[in-house]
Amino acid sequence: MFPNFEERCARNLTCATKEYPMLWEAEDRNMKTCALKLNAFIDTTLDKIYRLGAKRSITLSSFSPEICILLSIKQQGYPVLFINKAGSVPTGDVRASSLQQAIRFAKSWNLAGIVMLSDVFVMCPRLVQYAKRSGLVCGSYGNLNDDPKYAKVQQCIFMVIVDICWLMLECLDSS
Repeated sequence: MFPNFEERCARNLTCATKEYPMLWEAEDRNMKTCALKLNAFIDTTLDKIYRLGAKRSITLSSFSPEICILLSIKQQGYPVLFINKAGSVPTGDVRASSLQQAIRFAKSWNLAGIVMLSDVFVMCPRLVQYAKRSGLVCGSYGNLNDDPKYAKVQQCIFMVIVDICWLMLECLDSS
């Protein structure tokens, strides 16, 4: 998990949710809810982070509100971010239905912030300021972030997650 990365490199660890879907997803797919397994998964993940990531700057994140809640309750040493696809896919969970709901959820569970699909901020740049005024860390991810013109629209966001790092660095250096 960590040995191949320099200690000075900051890391965002996204806790995967395929085996542990959101509650509404489990219901839609006729899956059993697995709270006990999810709890053990989080305990194991945190144990590895404590043992191997001690001197590293680490942020924890998840698309699952339940995982975010557990991470927030079980530790206070690492910031937790709620990742959200609001507006891009239908959701059965109000917490993942909009930027406003994501902010409300994050604040109610003392999460450090939110990460939204970049389309939201590109289509309506004013939402960047709305998110920042909430007092939470705000980030974005998605294919639009790999296009310099769309990444620049969001440059006042705390974190713009990209796949083509060298291109974005070049773009930001030139502005």
